[in-house]
Amino acid sequence: EGGIVKVHGNHLVVLRRGRLFTVAIGDGDLKPISAVDAFGSDIDPVHTWYDEMLVSEDTIAVIGYSYQRGGTEVGLFSIDSEGHIAYRSTYHLRSNDYYSSRNYASRLIGNKLIFYAPLYLHPETQDPFSNFPAVRRWHKGATANEFQRIVAAPQVYRSEANLDVDSGLALHTVTICDLSNGGFSCKANAVVAAPGRVFYVSPDAVYVWTTSWIYRKNQARTQSQLFRMPLDGSAPSALGVSGSPVDQFSFLQSND
Repeated sequence: EGGIVKVHGNHLVVLRRGRLFTVAIGDGDLKPISAVDAFGSDIDPVHTWYDEMLVSEDTIAVIGYSYQRGGTEVGLFSIDSEGHIAYRSTYHLRSNDYYSSRNYASRLIGNKLIFYAPLYLHPETQDPFSNFPAVRRWHKGATANEFQRIVAAPQVYRSEANLDVDSGLALHTVTICDLSNGGFSCKANAVVAAPGRVFYVSPDAVYVWTTSWIYRKNQARTQSQLFRMPLDGSAPSALGVSGSPVDQFSFLQSND
């Protein structure tokens, strides 16, 4: 899971207040080695929150949310065996809001950086694809037109249950970004379902429990579904369920 302190070889890597620090611990003592901003030199960090850090081999990924630029911000840095850090690049993923336990989650498996995030759909939007999962590489003066879609039509799924458009819709999306060889190529799978959700991330899948409220004849009833979205990019599965769990601590994946 994402965190703010990691180990790389004989060094601690620390994310604190928008800065990255490395501290040598190999000889039983603590020695500061490197300190850099957790964002690129052409990025204004105002209204941006950097809260998660993951380390894959010699790559550091800093994850946050930018209200100024919009979307999930992923900063990539290189770290060498001596603990020195160098900024590499920044990417943006479309997302609705700030990183939190109810909005989205990150996970690192090998060289694969994995995100779960819901993207709300608005049928009245002139361009419905403007809400689809997309990524862009940041540079000064970058525009919204530079976002590239990362989910193809065959990777958008829905269950056989009826969708209640009036209650809102969301694309529950699992995005996998490859960090090998210094890259950041991403692809995604998405499920169209109700926006209300509680999610849980296991070592091999994201479980999303969606609930929509239906009001008829002055009575309210719920319609819930549980989706399992594998982290390997394969097709999701679904079950009709009743009620709704409290939060992610209500889940436990068994061996079967």
